[in-house]
Amino acid sequence: MVFHAAAVGVVMDPSTRSQRFFQHHSDDIICLAIHPNHDIVATGQVGVDPVIHVWRTSDCALLASIRGFHKVGIGALSFNKDGTQLGTVGLDPRHSIALYDWETGADVAGGMCKGTLLASAPGGTKRIYCCAYSPFDGRFIAGGDQLLKFFTLE
Repeated sequence: MVFHAAAVGVVMDPSTRSQRFFQHHSDDIICLAIHPNHDIVATGQVGVDPVIHVWRTSDCALLASIRGFHKVGIGALSFNKDGTQLGTVGLDPRHSIALYDWETGADVAGGMCKGTLLASAPGGTKRIYCCAYSPFDGRFIAGGDQLLKFFTLE
């Protein structure tokens, strides 16, 4: 079981009642997405320079840190069907959408991935609450206040 509390990602084993903690965020985590392999999680935080961390639940190891595109916060996250892409929605007034190849863009000094921005688009002025990749055709879908938008990466 994986959840977040304030700026901490928590992995709990209900059978043993033990917990592991992911503590790399600098502000409150407000969204979480689980990778198709069920061992990798992406978490997004609120803040002026919000960061998305991708980490492994088995040992809470940081795999990637993505920042720079979104401002104000990350409102929603989703991995695509094979887990190679990560779609994100920002809390900025345009509710910006970004699609990343989260496993690329290595930070040579830190030895971790920084992600490669594949595409971005404004989501619109209405608040977006959730996002997902279609399992059928791979389109990125964003939903919110009287809103359902479909995006295709070309």
